[in-house]
Amino acid sequence: MYRDQLEDSGGKTIIKMAIVLVILMFINLYLIFISDTVIESVRIFYEEGFIESNTTIPRNLSIELFESSSVLNRKTNLLINGSNISCTIINLNTNETIALKDTVGNYEITLDDTIIFYVVETSGNLTYRYEVYSIRKPYLFLSIIVFIISLIGLTMSVYLFINIMIRRMSKIS
Repeated sequence: MYRDQLEDSGGKTIIKMAIVLVILMFINLYLIFISDTVIESVRIFYEEGFIESNTTIPRNLSIELFESSSVLNRKTNLLINGSNISCTIINLNTNETIALKDTVGNYEITLDDTIIFYVVETSGNLTYRYEVYSIRKPYLFLSIIVFIISLIGLTMSVYLFINIMIRRMSKIS
């Protein structure tokens, strides 16, 4: 009786389950792609003004921006405008010196985390725009769905493996 049921279900069930497994695999890959590549950035701080020697950029940065625990990833963008830009800027987080000599037009610095800059010397009429963005991945919860689909796929593949082994053993005996 068991052998008859196996013969009736035959290869059609195995083929259908294999197709479902391939579809689940592609759904998993798509969900992982979405959860990892979609990024949302929101500007949480903005300041613009003129650059003078011996000043910090930004001038009015609140300490709450550094202590905010809800913002995990930040990106800082500093855009310097002017003609014949000549200035020396120090990144106070890493003590890295950025020297701009006779740069024409705009100069943009983009770094991770919230960065404070110190302007050592300038020449010319320079303006700046300082922005801090919070970066987050809004679809990271999809990884839970991917895990559940992976468990379903694992159980289906184990069932398929057992079913194929039973069919082969029944053909041998």
